Amino acid sequence: MPNLRAISGQPLPDQGMAAGTVSVRVARKIPANAAAGVEVVAITKNAGGDMRKRTAKTDAGGRALFESLAPGDEFHAEVTVDGEPLETVTFPIPAQGGVRTMLIAALGPAPAEGTPPTPRPRPPAASRSRSARRRGRRAPTRRSPRRRST
Repeated sequence: MPNLRAISGQPLPDQGMAAGTVSVRVARKIPANAAAGVEVVAITKNAGGDMRKRTAKTDAGGRALFESLAPGDEFHAEVTVDGEPLETVTFPIPAQGGVRTMLIAALGPAPAEGTPPTPRPRPPAASRSRSARRRGRRAPTRRSPRRRST
């Protein structure tokens, strides 16, 4: 599974979407757990520095859609899910296509900086051949020979 903490709030350009459109998907713990009926606040800032605030509620799939945004404007979205504030990074609206982004709540605290990732558990030694145990690898699986039809 991808690192959800790293992708949450990041923009993903989508040439298949209409120009000036941003889709904000809101979920709990994993992308499949859509947060429906949540109010998402979008803040856009044009080149002159004027800011505009818009709101949209998420649909049954957890998506809030913001349309008719001007290319080049800066976009930032915020939402609170079960008391947890979430926000996207600020990104420009592209001239072509739209942008998708996802905000995921309840991911738990981030690991301390400099903490090495948790290693995957190794299979028991009995499931590895002797040479694979020496190299730290799994034993190859045995396959029955193929029968040819005549």
